[in-house]
Amino acid sequence: MKKITSIFIMITTLVLALSVSANAAVEIKLSHSGPTPAVGATNDEGCKAFKKYVEDKSNGEIKVKIFPNNQLGNEREQFEGVQMGTIQMCSISTGTLSTVDKQMLVMDIPYLFANKKAAYSFLDGPMGVQIRDDFGAKTGTVMLAYGENGFRHFTNRVRPIKSPKDIAGLKIRVQENPAHIAMIKSMGATPTPIPFGELYTALSQGVVDGQENPVSLTESSRLHEVQKYLTLDGHFYSPFVLIVNGGIFKKLTPAQQQIVRDGAKAWSERQRVFNTADEKRSLEVMAKDGVQITELSPAELAEFQKVTQAGSLPLIEKEIGKDFLKKVMNAASEAGK
Repeated sequence: MKKITSIFIMITTLVLALSVSANAAVEIKLSHSGPTPAVGATNDEGCKAFKKYVEDKSNGEIKVKIFPNNQLGNEREQFEGVQMGTIQMCSISTGTLSTVDKQMLVMDIPYLFANKKAAYSFLDGPMGVQIRDDFGAKTGTVMLAYGENGFRHFTNRVRPIKSPKDIAGLKIRVQENPAHIAMIKSMGATPTPIPFGELYTALSQGVVDGQENPVSLTESSRLHEVQKYLTLDGHFYSPFVLIVNGGIFKKLTPAQQQIVRDGAKAWSERQRVFNTADEKRSLEVMAKDGVQITELSPAELAEFQKVTQAGSLPLIEKEIGKDFLKKVMNAASEAGK
């Protein structure tokens, strides 16, 4: 009898242990590069929306811990961590991803989109999906969605910029991206790659004269404090991308995978809505703080497009091929109609 009782206890204990194991929460480390100021920041807002959606819809089966402000490394290091599985997910800009997939250079064609409507149509349409899926297949990850970093604009401490000639001779901080570097060189300026975390100091000490980032990031990171001029030229539309390790994603149940995919939609929608409102607020703050803001006419924008695409497109074509570049340009043109 004692033997039967002991066996029963062992079986019961094993069943309970398996039950606990089966119901144990999946833990996701979600890393991003954005700051977390009191007024919020686009990347952080999106990640918070993802966390809330996934945790609520999974009834706690999936737990998300957010690591903001490059706590787990710069954007390249974050992506490498996701590839290795030491970080489960990251929400980063596309600027550094062309080093692992040349097709991502299409995000860095200057003046590709005239407005956000065109950018959304391109990214959410067949071409954007193809780029996303191809990236995942090449890197062993799953790119879940495009969010919004926003249109990138020039700031500097020297003079107003209304034409490509005005930027000539300036030292401009850029991401370590060949297309960004080519664009700056095409206007006669000196591209200077500097980690984002060191940018404020570099600007304040005059290591570089200017930089280019979305207005919300420029303001939330207080870069405008050490810049005098802002030109709203929108040379690149910069999306954030939400990426998960492929192996980790496959281990989720089908229901959990769908929750994560739907959470990525919530992440994207929150970033786009928040950033659009935050751009307006950021411009008001910068104007109040004494930054001189320059808006460009269609003719002036056309001159920037002509000069910069002449400098960038040959490099991009060499990397991704003439046929694929033509396909991208046609899709962007259709998206803008």
